Amino acid sequence: MTTPVRDLALLQRLLIDTLYGATPDPRLLASIGVRGGIDAEALLSIYRNGTRGTLYQALELSYPAVRHYTDADQFRRWARAYVGTLPSVSGDLDRYGADFHDFITHFAPDRPDLSELARLEWLISRLMQAPAIPALDFQTLAGYSAEEQAALCLRLAPRAALFESMQPALEMWQAFQEGVGSKHDNRFEIHDRHTLLIYNSNDLSPFELSMGEFLWLANFAKTSTLLEATERTLSTYPDFSLDTALIQALTLGTLIPAHHLS
Repeated sequence: MTTPVRDLALLQRLLIDTLYGATPDPRLLASIGVRGGIDAEALLSIYRNGTRGTLYQALELSYPAVRHYTDADQFRRWARAYVGTLPSVSGDLDRYGADFHDFITHFAPDRPDLSELARLEWLISRLMQAPAIPALDFQTLAGYSAEEQAALCLRLAPRAALFESMQPALEMWQAFQEGVGSKHDNRFEIHDRHTLLIYNSNDLSPFELSMGEFLWLANFAKTSTLLEATERTLSTYPDFSLDTALIQALTLGTLIPAHHLS
């Protein structure tokens, strides 16, 4: 007779392995009591199907635009394969599916627009859940001397993000939001896009950037001083205008003092 598992950590590992496809370990089966006349294997099957169904639903909720532009059967196949390959490792389902775009790239290399759309949808979901932190404004910046401004350490605001893509992911997402995007829409053109995304007042606003402006803001993905970011940008784009980029950043609330994140 198989002895039930007494080690909680081992029991959890055996259960997780079973939920994601492994043959039930006899020790796990011995640890599950019969309920309502349903044996341990049947109970595990019910739990497995329920768990996978929850993860499928999490993907559908995270990627509605990708699901819209994809054949329904194809999306379900991707979701099943993703869940089977990459089970959830957290109780927070809002974090599940972060690398779904990489999965699409692997399984559908002929649809880079869909993998880029998935990357964009995940980024937007992060912006929508990010905290609203007061951004650097004109009055605050004016309170610093020129030397202090140059040494000011800044980061991108939590509700601001940069998105670069050759694919028309943003146009596809906007068309889906407006209810005018069809599965076989030929209006979307491929060209290099450098976009600043701002989420504010329950609304997402995209702003097209020049290469120099994009590179300058990219410096603030990690903490950087104004001087460091500007010098790096000018070394690649000598015509970069700090005044133009800084005014736009202050107007849109793109940057925050780094100490606000500590």
